[in-house]
Amino acid sequence: MVFLAMCWLAPTAIAGGPIPAEFYWQASSAPDDPVAAELSMLGEWTNIDEASTVYTGSLLSTAWHLTWTTTVTNGQEQMIDTILSVTNLGATTQSFVTGTSLQSALAPGDSLLSLACSLAVTNLQFDGAATLETVGEDPLVQAKIDSTVATSNFDAVYALTANGPFGVATDSAASMTTVQAIDPAGLSVWARFMLTPGDTTTLHLLAAYSTIPAPPASLMVALLWCLAPSRRRS
Repeated sequence: MVFLAMCWLAPTAIAGGPIPAEFYWQASSAPDDPVAAELSMLGEWTNIDEASTVYTGSLLSTAWHLTWTTTVTNGQEQMIDTILSVTNLGATTQSFVTGTSLQSALAPGDSLLSLACSLAVTNLQFDGAATLETVGEDPLVQAKIDSTVATSNFDAVYALTANGPFGVATDSAASMTTVQAIDPAGLSVWARFMLTPGDTTTLHLLAAYSTIPAPPASLMVALLWCLAPSRRRS
C-alpha cells in the first residue's frame, strides 16, 4: 500500500522553486488508496529555465511499478509532456488511472489545444501476449481544461496487443482542437487503461495550450504528428 499526504502550492513557482504540478495515480488493486500529491513531493525536479521544470520519480507497490519523466511549461504557452512506464506486477489484469495537472491560469478566448500520444506495450512473458486497452466507454487518453474534457485519443473500444515472447507493439495518435475558454484555471492530461499481468506499457503524452494566432513550437510538432498517418502499429 502507498500512503502520501496531499500538499498544495500556489499556482506560480516561488523563486528558485519548481513550476507546481499535481499528480494523481490509482490502481484497481488498491482503489481506496490513490496517490494525490504535488510532483515535487514524489521525486526529483530540475528547472530548465524560468518557465519549465522537469520532474522524475517512481512509485512501487507489491502490485505495480510506476516511473515518470514529466516536463511542465508555464510561459507563453502551457504544456505537459510526460513519459510514464507502468508494470503490472500482479497476477491478474489491472486498471490504472493517472493524471498530471498544471494548475495555472490559462489565457482566455480563442486558443489551440493539442494532444499527442505514443503508446508501447511489452510482453515480458515467455509465452502468451500483452494487451493495453481502454476501460469501459472512456478513451485511453484525455486532455482537460479545468474539469472539462477538451480532446481525447484512442477512443473506446481500443486494444493494443504484443504477441509472443518479449513482443512489443506500438501505436500513436494526435488531435488538435480550438478552445473558447472563459477564465480557464488549469490544463491536465489523463490516461485510464487496463494492462495484462506481468507486462509493461510506456505512454508518452503531450498536451499543449496556446492562444491563437501564434502556435508555439510544441504545437507545431503536434500538428506535424497529426499530419502524419494517425496510427502506427508494429
